[in-house]
Amino acid sequence: MNRIIKRCDEREILSTYNKETVAYYHNFRRKGTFMNDYLIAPRLRTLLKSKIFGKDVLDLGCGFGKDVEWCLKNGAKSVMGIEINKDFISIARKNLSLSDVEIVNSSIYDAEKVNKKFDVIYSNMVFDQVQDLDLVFRKISSLLKKGGKIIFVAPHPLSTVTGDYSKFFDNYFVGRKVYHVPKSHNNRLPCYTRTFGDYSKLFYENNLCIEEIVEPKPSACSKKIFPAAYDIYTKLPSVVIFSLSKKENG
Repeated sequence: MNRIIKRCDEREILSTYNKETVAYYHNFRRKGTFMNDYLIAPRLRTLLKSKIFGKDVLDLGCGFGKDVEWCLKNGAKSVMGIEINKDFISIARKNLSLSDVEIVNSSIYDAEKVNKKFDVIYSNMVFDQVQDLDLVFRKISSLLKKGGKIIFVAPHPLSTVTGDYSKFFDNYFVGRKVYHVPKSHNNRLPCYTRTFGDYSKLFYENNLCIEEIVEPKPSACSKKIFPAAYDIYTKLPSVVIFSLSKKENG
């Protein structure tokens, strides 16, 4: 029996990222942010750089296209982006040198429709906004070549009780939908919390092996610029990066 997809999550995300919010977020990101520029990007790009040279790459939820452009400049053979929000795509095409990049306006629930195989699929802080992650992983796993890689960034499962989400509830083991208003946005952002056990089951059922789990600490240079955040996140995890590979017999 086919699963019925209500897709209430993507409708809500499109509503949250309205044109005004996208413009606000873009201006905020241009100034440089602790989370993106000093916590996530340094470790994510180190991982990607070792795996994308000469490879076909897919960016799920490519946003403004900064990582897409970075991958092209760092040796990727080709890069395709999938982005559901047309306002993000409009800014990406306007501000970046993306003439050689195909950006598909689509939900990641429809990722299999790109009808192409990739060596590397990556995503940065997108999967926490997806309710039916099992369905999405089944689809994107089918797009991987044998031995292909999936690399993605998500909120650290422990952040539900130690960090940004702890004000909402105090039970690590109960996955929930929560809302928060990050400084980089101008609206409530819906997110779904998951445990390490949830991720482990997801990977196993989709024939994926864990190559590496990275729990980033802030770059040392952020200490002077964001001293409070630096002090907190050198002691407590905020995000986690999973590097996975598709089993050769998968």
